[in-house]
Amino acid sequence: MEVLAKGKRFWRILFDALFPRTCVICQKPLGIDSSYDHLCDRCLSSIIWTNVQESENLFNRYKWETEERGQKIFFNRGMTCWEHSGAARQLILAMKYKGGNFLIRDIIAMIKQSGHHVLDFVKNSLLVPVPTHYFKRVQRDYSQTELIADSLSRYARVPVAKKLLVCKNHCAQTNLTTEERLLNVKNIFRCNESNIDKSTRIVIVDDVITTGATLFACCTAMHRRGFRDVNILTLSHS
Repeated sequence: MEVLAKGKRFWRILFDALFPRTCVICQKPLGIDSSYDHLCDRCLSSIIWTNVQESENLFNRYKWETEERGQKIFFNRGMTCWEHSGAARQLILAMKYKGGNFLIRDIIAMIKQSGHHVLDFVKNSLLVPVPTHYFKRVQRDYSQTELIADSLSRYARVPVAKKLLVCKNHCAQTNLTTEERLLNVKNIFRCNESNIDKSTRIVIVDDVITTGATLFACCTAMHRRGFRDVNILTLSHS
């Protein structure tokens, strides 16, 4: 084992000498003993993790705000990893808009180390990524929600259903108000017919939750198809 460790360290030193790594957030060089491949320990230490109780409080607030607008809620529980600010926000943006699909490996490693409650949350469930429309998928060449769900599936040893939810094309949510977001995603998601047991515990996976409009629309589509144990997991929250 010691020989193997020394061999891995040698190749890491050689690789770093030929292809120096930098932190995707602050652009500073990564040392040989850096914990992650594309993130420095300093940036990682600034990420504000969300514990179980904070997650429950957050999603209870989303439920209350949505019900105040006269809408029904069709999810049981929600879990999120960290606050969408600073280094965490830059990490999500790099993964989503700057071809940062390679960051998924580091993100899952972060969850393994600091987000054990997240792994407990997905046990005995079926992961369903928020669908990306075909045109957006072609633009990015990947779906970040599918990558997240696939990686969690492999590590937590739970299945993933990437085609259970589908969506129509719609404009981006980024610069819309809460009311505009709700209208933008109204009835755009559909849950496909399947032989999946309707009592299966579903966890819908997304990268970030802001107003909840997209995720709640996904939950509504699942509920219409007869699923009753629908839950939400996001990496980041506003």
